[in-house]
Amino acid sequence: MKDVLKIYSREVAFLAFIKSEKENLYRQVDKQMTRSRMLNMSDTEKDCWNHKRMVCHYKKIADNLWAYLLIGGLVLIPFVAF
Repeated sequence: MKDVLKIYSREVAFLAFIKSEKENLYRQVDKQMTRSRMLNMSDTEKDCWNHKRMVCHYKKIADNLWAYLLIGGLVLIPFVAF
């Protein structure tokens, strides 16, 4: 039972790490988009579109990874516990 709790606590810590990294990524991209908007409006519109597309892609990956790891941890516990 201690092993199960140890595995689960590691997974929870890893999920918290993934969530904090995702939030850091959002902040960095937002900061870069704000800087690029101030440089040149026509170039910024193109860059903004590309950045938005990349952010949506990374957000989707991060959200899917978060969900898969959480579900994997919940599914793993009954098999390891018994």
